[in-house]
Amino acid sequence: MDTPEGTESTDEPTTDGPGTETVEVGDATPEPAADVPKERSVPGWAIGLYVLVALAIGLQLALGWVLLDNSEELYEVSAQNNDLVLRTAGIRDDVADLSEELAALDRRVTNAQSVSVVGEGVAPTNEGLPLIPSSGADPAVGMALPTITGPDHDSGRELTIGSGGLATVTIVWAHWCPYCQQELPMVDALLKDGSLDQFDAVQVQSITTFIDEDRPNPLDPYMDQLQLAYPVVVDETGAYAAQLGIQGVPAWVISDQDGNILGRFSGAIGEEAFLGVMEEVQRIATEGGA
Repeated sequence: MDTPEGTESTDEPTTDGPGTETVEVGDATPEPAADVPKERSVPGWAIGLYVLVALAIGLQLALGWVLLDNSEELYEVSAQNNDLVLRTAGIRDDVADLSEELAALDRRVTNAQSVSVVGEGVAPTNEGLPLIPSSGADPAVGMALPTITGPDHDSGRELTIGSGGLATVTIVWAHWCPYCQQELPMVDALLKDGSLDQFDAVQVQSITTFIDEDRPNPLDPYMDQLQLAYPVVVDETGAYAAQLGIQGVPAWVISDQDGNILGRFSGAIGEEAFLGVMEEVQRIATEGGA
């Protein structure tokens, strides 16, 4: 429908046909849409960092399990080592005990091999001591030392073994005995260099026995050679040896200051053992008891 000039047109609803209204929309401006946040992409370096952190955490956990497992194994190994150390210590103790027993056996064997046996012809007299046993306790311990008086080889004066109020270590030897020839100068050297001065309650004496001029190393030239610092009682017949129960030389007879037997044994003993004997006899003499 035409609108006359000068007349404002209004958008009136028109009816296209009966019962129908049509609404015309002019140039209406649409309302702006609400702001929609844009999607942000994660940088590649960040993803790599996340992956590295995750790997590090996983590695730490794995190492923790490994260390825990290894710690248990180390504890078991340590316990086994401790048990091994204890067993080793026990074995060492057993070995030490066995070594001592073997050393004692070796000493007995050595002594047995370092004795010049005279033979069964020498027997103890009725007033003498029983024979020195080859092993075990000496039955003469506590018995009185037989009275043995004879001439000193060098001076000719009569000398009684065990006299003088001192404990006495008596060496019984023979001039032809090779083992005696080892012991005599050893004891003499200790006397001369002052090593025995500390044993002031003990004296050293000796008896030469089983004299046989037909055997090697005759007595008189040998004595001239030795020039011993201790007295030597001469047993021409072997009677003194029989009284002391001796069948082999060298032999050692030890008595206290009261003339009682402390012990007897046969064989070469060497310097260390001899000094040990002297020390023990000194102790008994000064302390008054075995």
